[in-house]
Amino acid sequence: MSSNNMYNIAKPLVKEKNWMIFPNTTLSQINTMDCKDAIEGECYTDKTFDQCIQSCKDSPECNFGYYISNIQGSNNICVPLRDANIDSNPVYRLRTQNIYSEMDGTDSKVFIDKTIYPFHPEQANIVFFMDNFLIQNTETKKFLETSPISHEEFDQMSTPVSFEENGDLIVQALHIPPDLSADTQYVSIKYGNPIAFNIPNTTLVMRPNPSDNTMEWISRSYVLSEPDAFYLKPLTPGREMGDEVRYSDIFSIHSNVSIITIDKGSGIERLYYESHSKAKDKGANATFRFIPKMKGWYCDNDAQCTEIPLEKMVINDKGIGTYNGLAIGRNPGCWGVCKYKVKNQPHLKPLEEYKEDDGKRSFNAWYIIIPSILVVVVVVIYLRKH
Repeated sequence: MSSNNMYNIAKPLVKEKNWMIFPNTTLSQINTMDCKDAIEGECYTDKTFDQCIQSCKDSPECNFGYYISNIQGSNNICVPLRDANIDSNPVYRLRTQNIYSEMDGTDSKVFIDKTIYPFHPEQANIVFFMDNFLIQNTETKKFLETSPISHEEFDQMSTPVSFEENGDLIVQALHIPPDLSADTQYVSIKYGNPIAFNIPNTTLVMRPNPSDNTMEWISRSYVLSEPDAFYLKPLTPGREMGDEVRYSDIFSIHSNVSIITIDKGSGIERLYYESHSKAKDKGANATFRFIPKMKGWYCDNDAQCTEIPLEKMVINDKGIGTYNGLAIGRNPGCWGVCKYKVKNQPHLKPLEEYKEDDGKRSFNAWYIIIPSILVVVVVVIYLRKH
């Protein structure tokens, strides 16, 4: 199976207006969402699918889960999951069930409360932990520079941080304290979150130089804690602390009691001003933005899921990243919605209502219909003979 096929999930159904049911679907890295992660720390094997969803509805800790049936020689498995991270939309972990050979021949369904986790999220303009991006200072138009960073220098104690006009150093944001859970990459960064800047595939992180007011790259051989953290503060009108950081935003970067600026020599300088406005009053270059260096996907006019570099997206008046007016998401298969998305529109065609045991009702009906037909046949034969 190609990597994109695993994202091309079946069209969901709706149950009781709020619940999205995804047939023949499972969750990635399901070992991190197993029985011990259920609301009572164990799976249920005595519940119907309706009862499984009801157990989730009845728990204040549950907003999604999964149900596996038709297991040869075993009972059905109901897993209403304890929702430990409300900031991570489980929709990002939806995959076709055939990613696990153990599920061959079974029927796996994922259920999600869409009032808590919307489907399908088109969040190309939102900055997530583990995203790859450039950092640009908007006053000088300079970017974080790669040249001081080389493999030979990884073993050195530290390397200075600098900005250049052609800087192309890709970095990512890590949560502080570090979050190693499987869904970290699906958590958006919010203004005020303590973060660290890391060079992907290395142990290098940016931190304040303890001996002066500059910044340095240093190997992350120690535990990152809040004194090492950076904080973003919004400068885009209408954006506030606690809001999700967007690629279309501008912001200031703060470290403990200082604000990060770019000096005349293209180095980072920490100035001890309380606010961005006070730093600007002193002529400081203290305004930054992120530029994404990743791929996004959108449903084109031919109902195909098409790849596009996120740096090419255009932000519409709702803050959504688009290409040719069509919203961009982060799923390589567009969650399979291109097949039932209204052409040139942001919404989906109406979803069907999920009805459990339809097959059983149809099957039971034949127990009534077939005997009735036999009775009629017998009566007709009797009348003909007499």
